[in-house]
Amino acid sequence: MPTLEELTSPQTLPLVESWRQVAKGAALGEHDFYAGLESGALSIQQGQTLLKDAAAIAQAVLMLDRRYKATPGWEHIPTPGRLAWATMATALEASLDPPDYSIDVRGWRPPARFIRGPAKPGLTGILQAEHNLLVRLNALPSPINLKKVVESQRVLSAILAERTPSPALAARWSRRARTYEVVFNELRNVSGRVGDGAHAAEEAANIRIRIDALPKQPAPEQSDQSSPIWSSFDNRFEKVDARLADIIETGIAEKTLVRRSHVPRLVESSPQLVKPVRVRFAPIDGRHGTDLLTTVREQLRPAPAQPVGTPESATSRTALFSAITTRATVDSPGLRAPAIGD
Repeated sequence: MPTLEELTSPQTLPLVESWRQVAKGAALGEHDFYAGLESGALSIQQGQTLLKDAAAIAQAVLMLDRRYKATPGWEHIPTPGRLAWATMATALEASLDPPDYSIDVRGWRPPARFIRGPAKPGLTGILQAEHNLLVRLNALPSPINLKKVVESQRVLSAILAERTPSPALAARWSRRARTYEVVFNELRNVSGRVGDGAHAAEEAANIRIRIDALPKQPAPEQSDQSSPIWSSFDNRFEKVDARLADIIETGIAEKTLVRRSHVPRLVESSPQLVKPVRVRFAPIDGRHGTDLLTTVREQLRPAPAQPVGTPESATSRTALFSAITTRATVDSPGLRAPAIGD
């Protein structure tokens, strides 16, 4: 069996490199079926598209098995005729429904990695800190660090809304700044003893420091609406919003975030000269948690995105189906390949 290094290293021989790509795709496919491609997570059209793809791949494997029949020591597929008829029946049944290529954007994705090294200049450095903040939010922050992160997002959204040349993004980020202002005000009386998030707070501080260091005049390449930095910020904002919404809702549900309220009584046992007011902590639920929960669910959390297929989704399948049909005609002139791509 090949080693992991051989499977992940590009090969100079084109034939070996082709098979290496196939092995890599098979390994990634194993991740996909445990990360959003279960039968219960797919629509009917997505499931049929997946069946059609599986039938096409099985047909391609059968043709490769016939192509390598003269190779010494080659292990042939048992009962290839039965498998060929099964792929034909599956392809015909899956072709009854229109394809849904949005399945291509589902499945396993490699986790985001922390960007190390010195800060980049200008907006690129702020984007670097925003990306690192998203990575650091994998750990649950404490309430005080959560407030620091929320405040950094309010300031960042307000600054970028003034600098972006896109009116649509400016309006969207202005609304985002107002939303975070409301969330921060609701979190003023929220406390708790669970979580850390010191690294996330450091990245929030980096965002504030790099905002203060921004030049007054934006760079020429950032004055264009089509500059990729604006779409990169928008993409990170959606992910940060979704993660913070998860953190706040989970904290309220599990009662790790509690609301602090003052009781009209003094702490008589306090050694301080001025006796403080007694404080009581209670779960955030019912009437007291309505404003925070409503803001998080209706304004902070991004709307569910409708996945769409990439432009290559249809063309790559067409090329595969064409290759299968052409090869089947050459190998067996009297037998037409199943109409998988029809």
